[in-house]
Amino acid sequence: VSSGPVKEIVLKGRDVHLEDLPIHVQGQKDKGPYITSGLCITKDPDTGIRNVSFQRMQLKGSNKTGIMMQPERHASLIYQKYQAINKPMPIAVMIGHHPMYYFAAAYTGPFGLDELEIAGTLLGEPVELVKCETIDLEVPAHSEIVLEGEVLPNIREDEGPFSEFQNYY
Repeated sequence: VSSGPVKEIVLKGRDVHLEDLPIHVQGQKDKGPYITSGLCITKDPDTGIRNVSFQRMQLKGSNKTGIMMQPERHASLIYQKYQAINKPMPIAVMIGHHPMYYFAAAYTGPFGLDELEIAGTLLGEPVELVKCETIDLEVPAHSEIVLEGEVLPNIREDEGPFSEFQNYY
């Protein structure tokens, strides 16, 4: 679609201050605040098929996060393709949306399955998507917040510690 509620407020560049969002520390020994309930949208550079997944993201600055991608999971496989061509991987993080997106993102089907199609099936209607402002991705038009960015190729930084289930480190 051409527009949607997610486009009501658009901040770019120096107007972006991630610390203004309610990103919080999960556990006592965490290195900092984490985005843990955002869903990350990426796109395979070869096929154009989107992936929606859970990725924890550590706040590292006003417009910078770290991301923990599990090896051999779909988002990591897509990232490896971007690394191979030495290009940043576009990523959109949607926060505040219909709960069915969580069900779709939690499903692990074959590599190349678009979780937004699964979400549409679960919702019983097509998912209305809008183009991102700064990257080549589409996101659900009825998201509350979408963070747009890139995961740079071949960059590794410390991430964590992070409190997992029941404060386990």
